[in-house]
Amino acid sequence: MKRRLAFVLLGLLPSMLMAAPAAVVEGLQMPAWLERDGARTPLRPGMELKSGDQLHTGAGARVLLLLEEDSHVKLGESADLQLSTLEPPADARGVYKGVLEVLKGAFRFTTSVLGKQRQRDVTARIATVTIGIRGTDVWGKAQPDRDFVVLLEGRISIQRRGEAAQTMAEPMTLFMAPRGRPTMPIAPVNPDDLKRWSQETELQEGQGMVRADGHYALHVAQYRYAAPAENIARQLAAAGYPANVQSRRRGGVEWSEVIVPGFVSRADAEQTAGRLREIFRFTDIGVIENTPP
Repeated sequence: MKRRLAFVLLGLLPSMLMAAPAAVVEGLQMPAWLERDGARTPLRPGMELKSGDQLHTGAGARVLLLLEEDSHVKLGESADLQLSTLEPPADARGVYKGVLEVLKGAFRFTTSVLGKQRQRDVTARIATVTIGIRGTDVWGKAQPDRDFVVLLEGRISIQRRGEAAQTMAEPMTLFMAPRGRPTMPIAPVNPDDLKRWSQETELQEGQGMVRADGHYALHVAQYRYAAPAENIARQLAAAGYPANVQSRRRGGVEWSEVIVPGFVSRADAEQTAGRLREIFRFTDIGVIENTPP
């Protein structure tokens, strides 16, 4: 019986791998949006992503993605990322294929220790620069006046449009491509610059961080009827803040409450509460605990 069960599980393994999402939103700082099939919705922790999706971040925002092959993709503020191709393999021995296009802003690709055992064929395009990634830690940014890439660990192939491909194999080195000028020679990166740049893609404690298991939420508003609550939720969604409308009975009265869930800490929730007060002039917004995301 045990042997038969083992064979059944082995037979199910390929389909289980196929069912795994190509990428998932692990955490973020709002505002951020997903653009899919012409529709724009606020990004949420736990949201599954697929080929063709485009992500946008606003001022002060960050996004942390987990790819099926166990690498993390990080996106900084005021950035645009096109997930042109996300193709998990049919089985664990296959190759994960991906094409990530950074149209604007800062980006980081980091492979975990376990992830380095997986096979991948991932290309990251940072405006005019194309990077071939097999398993590494690389940071880059597309700006109006330049595109640049820092190799933190591993080895990559890199090519600027119209130029010959190069290999970067020395950690802590910089590839700089100024707009309208020749590419600069690969050189060691300034540690102070790297420290400053790295913070542009990291989730920051107390700055509005949300995750799927966050235990704090914002109680934005409440109404006797669902329609005005749903209208507020739509306004928040358009601004990049995913909100839920929950029904709650208190004192014999049914209330429709507008909730923004998933904050990691009270400080993260309070930071976003202050921002929403400025944007929407909410007066009754407050932090609540242990509300399910």
